[in-house]
Amino acid sequence: MKKQKINTVIVFVIACLIINGFLSIQVKRQRATEEYKASYTAEITVRRIESQLNRYLAKTDLLKKMIQSGTELTDTQFDKLASYMMDDDGVLQAIELAKDGTVSQVYPLESNRQAMGLDFFTDPERKVNATLARESGEYTIAGPFDLVQGGTGALLFDPIYRTAEDENVFWGFALLVIDWNTFTDGLGLDNLEDASYQYQIWKKNATTGEKIILVEGTDAVSDDAIEVPCEVPNDVWYFEIAPKDGWYSRSQLILNYLLSLAVSLLFATIYWQYAVRRYKDAIYTEQIRKTADEAKAANAAKTNFLARMSHDIRTPLNGIIGLLKIDEQHPDDAALIRANRGKMLIAANHLLSLINDVLQMSKLEAGELVLAREVIDLNEMTVDILTIVEQRAAEAGVTMEYDPNSDMPPYNYVYGSPLHIRQLFLNIYSNCIKYNHVGGKVTLTFQDLGEKDGITTYRWIIADNGIGMSEEFQKHIFEPFAQEHADARSIYHGTGLGMAIVESLIEKMNGSIEVHSRLGEGSTFLITLPLEIAEEPESETEKVPSASIRGLHFLLAEDNDLNAEIAEMLLQDEGASVTLVKDGLQAINCFRNHPEGTFDAILMDIMMPNMDGITATRHIRALDRPDAKQIPIIAMTANAFAEDARKCMEAGMNAHLSKPLQMEKVVATIAACCKRVGDKTI
Repeated sequence: MKKQKINTVIVFVIACLIINGFLSIQVKRQRATEEYKASYTAEITVRRIESQLNRYLAKTDLLKKMIQSGTELTDTQFDKLASYMMDDDGVLQAIELAKDGTVSQVYPLESNRQAMGLDFFTDPERKVNATLARESGEYTIAGPFDLVQGGTGALLFDPIYRTAEDENVFWGFALLVIDWNTFTDGLGLDNLEDASYQYQIWKKNATTGEKIILVEGTDAVSDDAIEVPCEVPNDVWYFEIAPKDGWYSRSQLILNYLLSLAVSLLFATIYWQYAVRRYKDAIYTEQIRKTADEAKAANAAKTNFLARMSHDIRTPLNGIIGLLKIDEQHPDDAALIRANRGKMLIAANHLLSLINDVLQMSKLEAGELVLAREVIDLNEMTVDILTIVEQRAAEAGVTMEYDPNSDMPPYNYVYGSPLHIRQLFLNIYSNCIKYNHVGGKVTLTFQDLGEKDGITTYRWIIADNGIGMSEEFQKHIFEPFAQEHADARSIYHGTGLGMAIVESLIEKMNGSIEVHSRLGEGSTFLITLPLEIAEEPESETEKVPSASIRGLHFLLAEDNDLNAEIAEMLLQDEGASVTLVKDGLQAINCFRNHPEGTFDAILMDIMMPNMDGITATRHIRALDRPDAKQIPIIAMTANAFAEDARKCMEAGMNAHLSKPLQMEKVVATIAACCKRVGDKTI
């Protein structure tokens, strides 16, 4: 065995060298990818700026051509033309004519009267740009600066010349006054903040060369930010952008080093086990090998499931444990701890999503999943879904497009299960983004297939130009855990359950799904759903005060000490007081032994020792005292599906809250059950 030990050490060393080299390349590729994504994002913003300026400039063409032709516009004619030119988004604050450089006409006059008579060639802030526009013959953007009529804005100078005696004679300017804050808000810069980018748009002072910041994010731009120029007539703006957390972090390098050690040790262990197995193979007979093969075949499904779940559960769990250890070693580094908490939350949500997928797939296969029947606003749901996926797409460098030739839904309000409809579309969009490439795109086309007997049928066509699928794999795409590539789980972080869940949900909704794909060219998903037409609900215009549970006293039944501690602290932070018991039997006795009015509500876990929450609820409702029938009983449980909520309601509970708890929803639900408006009980 000495030779096997030496060879194992050699395997470990070689694996360390290879994996370290590979991870170093990956780090460089990661930075290159991040730089490409940031540059792509900046280019899009720059193009949007140029497009917006050109769009507004086009509005002055009619005025410019009429004056060039010799037409003298009366105030009435000017006001009528300018009123047509004003936009609906609030960016244009005013339209002006400045004959010989002095404002002679302005629309609307009432809110911009102070601008009348302003001479741009004598005004200190405006004369440089006015002179530049007159001499170059090209429109020029000036500002932003404080406007004489109030507010902050920018000016678009569009010079006008008339032909006289074969010479172009300067007549004056057609000007657009742009509300600067509204203009910059329309550029979508908030999306850069949401995508964790730091950014800054600036230009040079035409006289001093000093840097003038036009727009910037909440965080200062780092020195290694990417700079993208934005050409505007007679000027250049510069767009700087970089990730808030840097192109790659030191913790990532440390993690890579630890990963190389772990993987190398794994290779060495596998080799050692292989060597030992080879050493002992001589003692095994053909019959034993045959028996092992039969056993392996018989348990293939279970082994495959356990292996996948072990990998998927351990991956985020390992990340959480590792981050906790890092926090222990750096107790005084508040910034590191905050960053690690965010990463742990992401890993925990991924783990929760995995568990939900597995449980939902199990319920779908068992036929236990129950669809809701609620009124759905398709426009609102579409906006909600696209808001989520557009952010994911931006982070992946993928463009979302809506086919302009799509139909308009004739019936926007329908009955359906919003949770499950949203889930199936998010799964499909996520796959189109996940299995795409930087610079790729995802297109949505909507079709109306007609209405019959109160049922409208709609079709969604979602197409991407990503990596696509082979014809062979398309036959298995809806099978649980099906993935085309052996390394798909590591590269794309998927469980292989998404499309199986999508197909099962669509079947329960009496719809259909088709998939067309070519390897390397992309995929197209056709989802057809028949939906019952609903009436448009009445709008609620009355403003409802924010929910509050301050001053309320709750009886909390929770057997898990950690969950009890968390719930108690969160409720106390909201101003409530809590009496804690360990199971359903204690909850009954505690409620019975306290006088009427002691508790405002009972918060009940479901799975507890001695007596579960549903049984305890039935016993409390059966007690011979008036408040037993009236006190709100609210489930706070990890049993998170619709059928679990239904069982709670049938047992006499008033509401159902699933773990992990979302305190905004918890407070709103409890306040509603306790008939609280603001801090008052009604």
